[in-house]
Amino acid sequence: MSSVQAGVADLPSIVLGRIPSSITKGEENIGTKNYGKKPVAILAGGAFSDEDVAIMQEAILKEVGREGSNVPWFRADTKNYQGPGGPAYGAQVAQRSKDKLKEVLGSGESVNGGVYWY
Repeated sequence: MSSVQAGVADLPSIVLGRIPSSITKGEENIGTKNYGKKPVAILAGGAFSDEDVAIMQEAILKEVGREGSNVPWFRADTKNYQGPGGPAYGAQVAQRSKDKLKEVLGSGESVNGGVYWY
């Protein structure tokens, strides 16, 4: 998702395993496009504030109900990143997010919602 508005519009459908409305309207989508499978996690980059994430979580809860709160959120902890933007920074963020996903979801134990920082 590239904005809070896109998250509010698309995430509820994606959490339900449905095609988001933006796709049916012909808007570009940068995601996996695998809408038949419910997501195991939602990753939000460092550009999203606490308020932004709360707005998107509320949209999911409102439209999906309690089932929507079962999907864990992974958020960038921008205090942990050093240096200017660019390829090295992007690689650092990607690696930290992959490591945290493996740590939390790779254990084989059930994960029921929550927020995890990478």
